[in-house]
Amino acid sequence: PILIRAIHNEQLSDINERIRKSRIKYETRSFEDAIKDAGVACESLLQILYSVYVSKKTAKDLEFYDLQCSLRDVLTEKFGSDIHQDLDFVRTWRNNVVHPGREKPDSAITLKAITKAQLFNALFKKKIVERNIRSSSST
Repeated sequence: PILIRAIHNEQLSDINERIRKSRIKYETRSFEDAIKDAGVACESLLQILYSVYVSKKTAKDLEFYDLQCSLRDVLTEKFGSDIHQDLDFVRTWRNNVVHPGREKPDSAITLKAITKAQLFNALFKKKIVERNIRSSSST
């Protein structure tokens, strides 16, 4: 896991950028695009976790729900059981905005989705990236 930052640096940078852009899109009332970016960021974090904890093979072929199910125990152990509800919320609304004819998000729903994505990203950095850097530097 110490190699997470080195191996996934570009992907982590993209995740940070997507979350930043999702906030800007929210502020400009582009709610659907904000939720899409938040969803892609969460799915990318799940792909990294999958490559670290489940299989070294790429997780690009797996979708959000498949990744989340495969990582259920890891997510609970590392982030707590409430992370599943947060990810379900983001995934559900991301699906709503990418499939025509479904319910459209309002300001409150969009804010909740991007805030949950921001929280997942912050926890990922704290519990996965930083913890692994600290533990490797103490050895």
